[in-house]
Amino acid sequence: MSLVNVACNEVKIAVNKLNSRPRKCLGFKTPYQVFF
Repeated sequence: MSLVNVACNEVKIAVNKLNSRPRKCLGFKTPYQVFF
């Protein structure tokens, strides 16, 4: 899949969804909580 046809805003939304999802390997914290 090429990212040429994906808007920058759509990428930001997807990144935000992934970074706000709790992870079992992080003790059910989100990657955002662990990094910041």
